[in-house]
Amino acid sequence: MQPKEIISQFLQIDANTINENTLINRQALKSSIFLHRMYGKLADAGFVVADYSSINSFGELESILNGGSINQPLKSSTVQQIEPSVFNFKPQSSNASIGIDIEKVDSLPKTNDFRSEGFYTDNFSEKEIAYCILQPNAYASFAGLFAAKEAIVKANNQYKNTKFNQLVITHSSQGKPEFDGINISISHTNESAVAVAVLVENTGTTTIREVAANTTLNTTTLLLAFVAFVLSVIALLW
Repeated sequence: MQPKEIISQFLQIDANTINENTLINRQALKSSIFLHRMYGKLADAGFVVADYSSINSFGELESILNGGSINQPLKSSTVQQIEPSVFNFKPQSSNASIGIDIEKVDSLPKTNDFRSEGFYTDNFSEKEIAYCILQPNAYASFAGLFAAKEAIVKANNQYKNTKFNQLVITHSSQGKPEFDGINISISHTNESAVAVAVLVENTGTTTIREVAANTTLNTTTLLLAFVAFVLSVIALLW
């Protein structure tokens, strides 16, 4: 199967209509999970892309597959504006960064063995897979962890090129999700999962209570954190 045929399945369009200007990024696919699944299918077919985080169009993908690089940005007239599922707030007057991600549980591929399905092994560590399998709704738990990893990347862009199975989220004895240096919160229903990641630079792992008590954070940062949380809950319940 050729790249156009694989991509057309995720864009839900005729493969013959795909050209160099066709958007194939997360906004076009409307889901980060679909993006990872698409490149997983491409890899299975022999079209391996080590870093696809900066690829926006099919033309850029073709250039990379042919040994080239991304040279020019898309013309503005070819870019379709789609509301992203991830929000990122970086107020200039504070040292905090907040990332939010929302995912649909049914976007995850169905499988009889999470430990052998490529999507899960590519995006989750062995411990994360073991954790999710033991939860009442394994797919919802996987969606929650995936959303948390997307939120972490938005809160701290240094993880942009890190494979998701290397961004390992652990859990405390009370079941709270934890990631070194970033405070995260995950919530999900059987249909959707939402995660919020808060990075406070040079303060290490910080709880929400500690953020509120930290006098170096101004009112704007705290307000944005609250707004981010409210937006995530509304999106989850919508």
